[in-house]
Amino acid sequence: MFTLLTGEPVHAEPTTVAELIAAVITRPARRVKQAGDVPDALAAFVDRALAFDKSERFATAEEMRSALDVVYLEIAGEAIPATPAAAVTLP
Repeated sequence: MFTLLTGEPVHAEPTTVAELIAAVITRPARRVKQAGDVPDALAAFVDRALAFDKSERFATAEEMRSALDVVYLEIAGEAIPATPAAAVTLP
C-alpha cells in the first residue's frame, strides 16, 4: 500500500536483496507523508501497519479491517460497500 500511494518502495536505498532484508529488519519504515501527499487518516493507517515495533501494529486482521473501514468512511464519506458472500468466488 505504501508503494501504491507514494510510487516508491518503503526502503528506497537498498540495491540488493541482502541490503533490502537488512533494511527491513533493522530500520523503521519511512512515514508515508515523507514520500507523498496522502490524506492524514490513510497515512496513519499505513504507518501503523508498517510500525517497526510489533506492539504498535494492528494485532489482528479484524482490527486492521475495522480501522480501514473508519479510514474509508472519513475519506469517501460513506461506508465500504458490502460484498455479498455469494459474489465472492475463488479459483
